[in-house]
Amino acid sequence: MSNGNQVEFDAAVRIEVLRARAALERLTLAERVEQLSQESSPLNLLTGLVGGQRRGWMTKGVNFFEKYPMILATLATLLAGSSSGWVRAGGIALSTIQSALEKQDGKSSQSF
Repeated sequence: MSNGNQVEFDAAVRIEVLRARAALERLTLAERVEQLSQESSPLNLLTGLVGGQRRGWMTKGVNFFEKYPMILATLATLLAGSSSGWVRAGGIALSTIQSALEKQDGKSSQSF
């Protein structure tokens, strides 16, 4: 092989290796997106929250609402604005829980 042919061959091989690597990365990304999609389905989220012991799901629920307080606030607002008495009472109860969680979080951050 002449020097010019060798350079062309090396460039062609390099391009094919890059194409193969890109294809592999696309496949890996597609698999991870599919896995994340399955893990974040509502059923799997509820199963992960409720799964295990009975006492464990309460702890997980409290931890979940401490981690995502906007969800609790949104639920409380939606329920408190309802026309049904029981649903409104549930919204008020959620607001009370939210304020208790915020007070508890404030006390734990002051101890540091």
